[in-house]
Amino acid sequence: MSARHRLSKLLLRHGHVYDGGQAWTGAHDAWLRRTRKEHLALAGSGTLAAFDDGYDAVTHALARRDRLDAGACQGFCVSGHLGVWAYR
Repeated sequence: MSARHRLSKLLLRHGHVYDGGQAWTGAHDAWLRRTRKEHLALAGSGTLAAFDDGYDAVTHALARRDRLDAGACQGFCVSGHLGVWAYR
């Protein structure tokens, strides 16, 4: 997802690298918000605007993916066998 990439690179340019495990999890999201509040606020309003735009883009892309996944699954259900789909 390019929105994730842009947000990661913005943080990297400012010397912030996530080292708390797998990225794009709940813990990573908490780190993102904490980093914005504690560190990026000192970098200036342009950096905050870029971060907020990138964070919003990631959030909207995830919401869109979830809506599309939910729509694609309507009318289908998983049978008792893993990976076998049946139309309702």
